[in-house]
Amino acid sequence: MTSRLAHRCCVAVGHNGQVDPVNQSSAPEWSSDMTAIEQIFGNRARNDIIRVLAAEDQMTYGDLRDRVGIRDSTLHRHLRALEEYGVIIADLPPGQRQGRGVRYSIHRSRVEALGQAWMRYLFGKGAEEPASSRDHRTS
Repeated sequence: MTSRLAHRCCVAVGHNGQVDPVNQSSAPEWSSDMTAIEQIFGNRARNDIIRVLAAEDQMTYGDLRDRVGIRDSTLHRHLRALEEYGVIIADLPPGQRQGRGVRYSIHRSRVEALGQAWMRYLFGKGAEEPASSRDHRTS
């Protein structure tokens, strides 16, 4: 899916006070994980799918559709993207799904790894864990 994704561009103010485009994907810290983070966590429906799956062991397509409340074509597109980025797992490979009930589950360690990569990107490689995480940690 990455090959079809357009590079995001943001705006920065240059030293001369003029607005200069900055291509995020050219930053040395920007990686395929950062592209996945942007595409997954920057989308409300995909976040909803992850949250629903995180609360359940496995769910069928129909159960997900009912719980998330989005159209079939939209859900299909989001599930395909989430599977391509490795954050959800289907119990059947794509070529064997026709007419069969596929069950989806969260790939929790992948979601956690992406969250950690996002924090490293935002706060720097050697950055301390955010205080809110330290405050809520249980022993």
